[in-house]
This record gives sequence, structure tokens and C-alpha cells, in this order.
Amino acid sequence: MDYKTCLIKKNICFLINTIDKGGAERVMTSLANSLSDENYNVHIITSFATDEDYYLSPKVKRYNVFKSCGKNTFFRNLKITNYVRRFCRKNHIETIISFMPENNFRAIIGTFFTKTKCVISVRNDPKMEYKSKKKLFLMKALYKKAEWVVVQIPQEISFFPNKIQKKCL
Repeated sequence: MDYKTCLIKKNICFLINTIDKGGAERVMTSLANSLSDENYNVHIITSFATDEDYYLSPKVKRYNVFKSCGKNTFFRNLKITNYVRRFCRKNHIETIISFMPENNFRAIIGTFFTKTKCVISVRNDPKMEYKSKKKLFLMKALYKKAEWVVVQIPQEISFFPNKIQKKCL
């Protein structure tokens, strides 16, 4: 380990589809920029790039994975999840913070059997976000594996099963 590595307090990665035109995207880029200013080593993995992204500090490293993931939803999710796993291991990511359901699922599965802690963020009303049976099933099965589940307002915590409620902030 060199002296530069010793100066880094934490190795953090954010996971989201894009960083343009949305509240979750704005919050994530603000957090990433603030943490990088505090000498954290910050990475952002996005599914794809867009033309009008929110500002990212030059200190934040960004990776786009969609270009090589294909159109089949199952295989795209599998490739992105595997990318997250390899990325976390290779870069010694201590914490991954994901926003939005699909990325929350990817982050949790991608960090199975790794030392990376997973913090997920529920950015919309969970009653609407997990309306589909598939998302509801995945949420109940996977969110209990997260280190923390961040919700927008305290009233949303009651939507989740007890094991997940204990992890809600």
C-alpha cells in the first residue's frame, strides 16, 4: 500500500441508472461531490451516459456499463450485477450506495459474499414503487440483506416487513 492509499478515508461507490434530470440523480451527485471534497475515494457506476448529466467533480470517477450489456433485460441485469461484484472486489469498495429499485437489487446481489457494505435508497413512495409482484418479491427477499435502507420520510418505514424496518433510516 502506498502513502496515497493511506490518505483515503473510505472507498465508496454509488450505483444509479443515469445522473441527469431527476431528484435521486441530483442527490447522488451532490453526495458524491461532497464526499470527494472530504478526501473520500468516490466512484459512480451508471447504466448509461446521457447528454445533460449533473455536474460531477473531477475527483469522482465515473463508469458507464450499459454500452456492453445488450437489450435482453435478464442478461443486462446479470451483466451489470457481475460488473458491480467485480468492481467492488477489484477496487476494494467498502460501501456501495444505490438508488432506485433495480439498482438496489443489483447492488445487494452484487455484494453477496464480499466485504462491501450495501446501503440502498428508496427514493419514491414504496407503495407505488413495489406495486408489481416481481419487485415486491425481490424487495422482501433482498432488502433484509442490505446494511441500511434509507427512506424519504419516516411514515414509509411501516410499508416494509419487520426485518427490513429495523434497517430503515
